[in-house]
This record gives sequence, structure tokens and C-alpha cells, in this order.
Amino acid sequence: GEIEWACNPTPSKKCRDMGGMGDSLLVPEKVEYDPFVAGKQPFPITTYQPVLFVTESLLDAKTKIRKFCDSLVRPFFPQYDPFTQTILPSRAVKRLQRTSTAKLQAEKQKQYFQDKASKLATRIS
Repeated sequence: GEIEWACNPTPSKKCRDMGGMGDSLLVPEKVEYDPFVAGKQPFPITTYQPVLFVTESLLDAKTKIRKFCDSLVRPFFPQYDPFTQTILPSRAVKRLQRTSTAKLQAEKQKQYFQDKASKLATRIS
């Protein structure tokens, strides 16, 4: 189902239903890969992805990811220790308490599909 969703220009109704899309979204939106945008893109975890990022080549993706990583402000850097075959941070890292994002994700997903349904209703009427 996911391959048909991602690759077929007109995914079948069965495919859309299996992915939780029904009639709310007929095809995924395909946009040029930009890691700055992709990193902020909300995405549902219980349905097919409504937005797919595409790139010209693996080299193009690698170049864009490298630029993105170079732009990050990092308070520490990972260093590989070949003797222990582990990766260690260059300084002590204070970890934040883990929190669940399940409720937030469910709210974002609900809002996303409500917005899509509203836009679809507007186009139909």
C-alpha cells in the first residue's frame, strides 16, 4: 500500500482506505527536499505520509543534508573512539527529561486532516 501511495499517480481507493486517507487526500503532495523544511514538517504516524519529499539524486540529498548539519548549533560534538568502537560527546551533555509527544502528535494529525477536509470541501463547492 505505501509503495502504491508514494509512486502511483492515482492511488486506488483501497490503497487510500488502507492508509487512513479515505477521500480526504487523493494523492500525496510531493515537494522538493529541503531539510530545513522537512525537519519542521508535522507528520502523522498512523496513516500514510501526506507530504513526500523528493530529490534529484542521492548526491543532491547528501549535499543538502551536509549543509543542514553544518548550520546546526551544537554545544558538543560526537567523537568516535576506535579502541572501544563507541561514540562519545566532546563535553558532558545534560539530557532533558523524556516526555511523550503522543497527545501533541494526535492533535496535530487531527488538525492536519480537518484542514485538508476543509480545503477539499471548499474546492468541491
